[in-house]
Amino acid sequence: MTTGGVAAIDGSKPGNKLLTPEQVAAGSDETMKKAVANASTVMTFLKERFGRNGLDNKGAGLTVQVHSADPQFGGKMNNAYWDGQAGKMFIGDGDGKTFSPLGDAVDIIAHETGHAILESEVEMGFDGQEGALHESFGDVVGSLVDADDWQIGEDAFTPGKAGDSLRDMSKPQKYHNMSDVKGSGGEPHDLSEIPSLAAVRVAEKIGREEMGKVWYNGFTEQMKDHAQFSDAAAATVKAAELLFGAGSKQVTAVTDAWTSVGVLKAPAGDKPAVEAGAATPATKAA
Repeated sequence: MTTGGVAAIDGSKPGNKLLTPEQVAAGSDETMKKAVANASTVMTFLKERFGRNGLDNKGAGLTVQVHSADPQFGGKMNNAYWDGQAGKMFIGDGDGKTFSPLGDAVDIIAHETGHAILESEVEMGFDGQEGALHESFGDVVGSLVDADDWQIGEDAFTPGKAGDSLRDMSKPQKYHNMSDVKGSGGEPHDLSEIPSLAAVRVAEKIGREEMGKVWYNGFTEQMKDHAQFSDAAAATVKAAELLFGAGSKQVTAVTDAWTSVGVLKAPAGDKPAVEAGAATPATKAA
């Protein structure tokens, strides 16, 4: 595998033989071809947009295992996930009803790549707000690579039903604000709606590309280990200041967005549009 490149494994065959993109392209497995092409798109995007040198910024390439079976039940897997211990991404073929092959969706591959990036930069758990930040960062990376909308997984989710997706970052289903969160907040994918909505609101003010620069720098360079939502807010505000200057419209957009979802408090004298609150800790997959 070239530095920062992509290699593939056919999970339906024994041996875990590594295949290059060229070998995959020369074959007849269209599912494998699509997954590898999408993985290559993601890695190229990260290099060109952020100058990232591989998954760990030290040249580590991305290995994708396509046709991965469900690790618990066997058979076709309705999931894709990054396994840091194995050092590779496992991509299921889907059952044809809930999912078509998950490698068909470039934003799903980008999402899982986001997990790999974040775990190489900061120490984070997969529960509570830490897990939610992991999931949200993955969705942000997905929305930057697949920038046509704010949906995640629409190209693989429920193939017989048009227009739906795993998640829509701009349309939270459970949490719009920290005041909605009770206790731990439950499942991290649900809780991730809060930081994801903040990212969307930043993009609405300064554009998706500049939001991406702020989020990438904030999460990979400024954020501390075991960060909570307030830490992520502080990290992205700092990133905006470093990238665009204190007092810039970008700093204002980031601060306002985190305030609008209740993570930051409105300045004294300002009437907050939403009630602020705080949540304490609550698990990871596509």
